[in-house]
Amino acid sequence: MITINIYYKGTNGSAKAFADEMKSTGIVNDIRAQEGNLRYEYFQPIDNPETILLIDSWTNQEAIDKHHASPMMEKIAELRDKYDLHMTVEDNKLKTREQAIKYGLTFPDTYKDIPFHDPNWVLIRVKGSKKAFLWTYERNGYINLNVKVNPEWRDFWRKTYKSVTPGYHQNKEHWNTIILDGTIPDKDIKQMIAESYDLVTDSPTKRIYEAVKQIPKGRVATYAQIARLAGNEKMSRAVGNALHNNPDPDNIPCFRVVNAKGELPGNFAFGEGVQERLLKEDGIEVIDGKVDIEKYKWDK
Repeated sequence: MITINIYYKGTNGSAKAFADEMKSTGIVNDIRAQEGNLRYEYFQPIDNPETILLIDSWTNQEAIDKHHASPMMEKIAELRDKYDLHMTVEDNKLKTREQAIKYGLTFPDTYKDIPFHDPNWVLIRVKGSKKAFLWTYERNGYINLNVKVNPEWRDFWRKTYKSVTPGYHQNKEHWNTIILDGTIPDKDIKQMIAESYDLVTDSPTKRIYEAVKQIPKGRVATYAQIARLAGNEKMSRAVGNALHNNPDPDNIPCFRVVNAKGELPGNFAFGEGVQERLLKEDGIEVIDGKVDIEKYKWDK
């Protein structure tokens, strides 16, 4: 099967009018009746009302050549000129398992795995956690990709593309299957894979560090405040443990975190007196191992 995506761009609704006339005059039905046509459908991208996407699928190149030699092409050209449309052809390239695996391995700390002693199932995992964010396998003649998905976006992808379905052999609330049948633009396939990687590599500790990075110079935050920003206000103790094992103190300013009373912890991870010195360099006054929490607390 060969699928080509064609974008028609116009102004003042001309692209939609073009598609409507293609359908109302019977041209679309005539094309669908041609030998070798598998799909001929128009879609309007949600984020671009002046563009119409045509998904044009054929069994092989011979069928495409016959279509291009038919009188139908002259009718299409006349309508395109009538509505003054700009046409862009996109031949989807991400169609094979090898291409999907190659893209998956571009993410940091990832590796390929064949866990079931079955070469049909190839996974891309994250080093350390060994969690898989990309599953690849062949099913019903197409390469399929399973990707983790935020439930808030799960149904959006399924409604946008027929070839995005509930996760095959996985939790259908948190996983989608992408069927590489050529109907989904590369950029959206790559976005779904990237979102899966982000979800799988997410952790409470990572969220804690990201929250601490946001504390501005000249301000402090409490353990409870960081816990809340990291998604769980009950994990103040986890905040303390994460900061005590800070892997990157130059970029994760854990010295700006104090307790609810503004007190500096007695066991600061990087040495006695270091936190007080760093806070003073930030312009924060420290008196008897304590900062004025009302004066210096980060308003977040």
